[in-house]
Amino acid sequence: ETGPSQIAELGCGGGRNIRALLRKYPAATITALDYSEISVEKAKRSIVRVCKPAAARFCREMYPASLWDGSFDLATAFETVYFWPGPVESFREVYRTLQPGGIF
Repeated sequence: ETGPSQIAELGCGGGRNIRALLRKYPAATITALDYSEISVEKAKRSIVRVCKPAAARFCREMYPASLWDGSFDLATAFETVYFWPGPVESFREVYRTLQPGGIF
């Protein structure tokens, strides 16, 4: 099994889980999202030290329109969903970004 190739890390914080995901799935590209500009900047600095920067993309908008419809085969959200507005709508948005058979 090769694992997922396109991963969304929702609420990336300082980047700890991005590093763990890239160790487990080194061929993957991770799109890391966080509302906090400080967290995004910290995650960027953290990732550059451990991998090729092209392996991770960063964004502060959680759901940029239909840009990512069906884009990811794995979406993760560690210790963040309690910050999300309206869990039902938020989870619906996550599933919208998943490819058929994708995992959240």
